[in-house]
Amino acid sequence: MTDGGKAAKAKISVGDVVLSIDGIATEGMTHLEAQNKIKACTGNLNLSLL
Repeated sequence: MTDGGKAAKAKISVGDVVLSIDGIATEGMTHLEAQNKIKACTGNLNLSLL
């Protein structure tokens, strides 16, 4: 996590679990697939966290 980065500004913490990315469940998704979905976002990104 980068101080002052987007995740820090959104109050995402180390250890948070991403349940969905823009409404798409992450269950069964590889880390690389999740990364690519996040990187492909050009506007607002909606994450559901646990």
